[in-house]
Amino acid sequence: MSDIVTFVVAPVLGIIAIVLWVRRGQPVLANLGLKVTKWSVPDFLVGVTITFIAILAVFMVELGLGVITIASAPYDVNLFLSTLGDIAANAAVEELFFRSLLLSGLVAVLGLVRWGSNRWIPVLISAVLFGLIHASNPGASPISIFGNAMGGLIYGMAFLGARNIWFPFGLHLGWNFTQTLLGLPVSGKNFPGLFTVTPTGPDLVTGGAFGPEAGIIGILSRFLVIALLLGYLSLRY
Repeated sequence: MSDIVTFVVAPVLGIIAIVLWVRRGQPVLANLGLKVTKWSVPDFLVGVTITFIAILAVFMVELGLGVITIASAPYDVNLFLSTLGDIAANAAVEELFFRSLLLSGLVAVLGLVRWGSNRWIPVLISAVLFGLIHASNPGASPISIFGNAMGGLIYGMAFLGARNIWFPFGLHLGWNFTQTLLGLPVSGKNFPGLFTVTPTGPDLVTGGAFGPEAGIIGILSRFLVIALLLGYLSLRY
């Protein structure tokens, strides 16, 4: 399902949207969220900062509750750059396919059947699909699918709210890379970080081997992200 949604459904919807934009004389790059403006860098940096704060809060709360233990791990600059490159590339691909193509395509297609005025419908559909594509990741569960769907909801809100890909990309990169940096699993995958983290509490709380998206604390932090996202957008406009 993951490959079909990512490499078939998303491009098809994106192509439909592009055709509609061209016929209407609307700017394609801007509608795909790929146009570089004065907001591109600030949006990206704010996105990274918001999710850095959220994941750091998860880490500190779990450490404070004693549901994880940590040990220092060797780390070097080359490893840092390699990991950052891998995480950034994955986040960029997912944002391109799920926000620029899939979400934009859903907005355009649903607009043809008079649902376009309600942007929550395409955002929710894309969020559910984003959660489901992570269902095959190691350690996935119904809770992790919900947690990832909340991530999709956040990135969709950021994409339509800021009208660019740079804000959701910053949020996505900040979330994943901060997990990596602190030694937390990223959607069931492990990368070298500053610490080796061992869950000692219930998986329901920590997310276990899947990571924060599958645990109560991580899911609650999504609401912190939403609050900070909406606060930033209200100041931005």
